[in-house]
Amino acid sequence: MKRFVIRPFILVALILLTIALWATAYSYKWHYGLAYRLGLIEIAPAPSLEIGEEKYMAHAAGEIDGFRYTNSLEAVQSAIDSGYRFIEMDMRQTLDGHYFGAHSIDDFNEETGSNRWILPPTVSQIRESKIHELFTPVLLTDMAPILKAHPQLMLDIDKGEDFVKMMKECPYPNQMIIETTTANRYIAARAAGFSYVAYSGFG
Repeated sequence: MKRFVIRPFILVALILLTIALWATAYSYKWHYGLAYRLGLIEIAPAPSLEIGEEKYMAHAAGEIDGFRYTNSLEAVQSAIDSGYRFIEMDMRQTLDGHYFGAHSIDDFNEETGSNRWILPPTVSQIRESKIHELFTPVLLTDMAPILKAHPQLMLDIDKGEDFVKMMKECPYPNQMIIETTTANRYIAARAAGFSYVAYSGFG
């Protein structure tokens, strides 16, 4: 009787296929779209966001001392002091899996004088860093007490993909706007509990 043996190249191919499926599911959220189409996920109609007289948003937390795109704590506070209700921040993930403000990993490493090249920082490294040797980097968890203290404030998050993680780190969905670029990501963000999800259709 012959034994069933999986050839090494088949095993390697299966492992690579599994990794590829996981990676695309994590990034593109296609499994959320599939679950929605199968009726496994229900999405309530999106509520309207009352904007009022506010016409402007502090992009990347706004300008601070002549610097733009810092996504820094000082920029956030300056925007609040200047009367902004809407603050947009780019969010990237640390090496240990937490969200922090940065337009890109490369930009953050360069602006903080790091030699990590393309590797993201850890939380402890972020706490020890200064942007342009002046400004304090922001973790998403830092924004939770700020939103709590300013209930009128709305935080617009760009570039984040792990919506469940974002909800855990900053559980103020009624004060957050999540930017998405695909229908599947929109469904994933709504399924995570975010009411205000902006779908641009680009990306």
